[in-house]
Amino acid sequence: MKCKEELNNKMLKIAEELSELTSRILQHVNKKKNYEEKIFEEISDVELRISELKKIIEKCADNSSNP
Repeated sequence: MKCKEELNNKMLKIAEELSELTSRILQHVNKKKNYEEKIFEEISDVELRISELKKIIEKCADNSSNP
């Protein structure tokens, strides 16, 4: 998979995870229920995806500097 395609796919996944986190935060505030555990899970998901994205960016940068 080309770097640009891989980056775009990972960015879309991050956007999805951020949307899920946003949804849980809004539910926590608006429904006055405790969603802290779910929020923590979503934060972990976002952190994982960001870590994956960083690795892809590094790999792509290495590939572009070594043609």
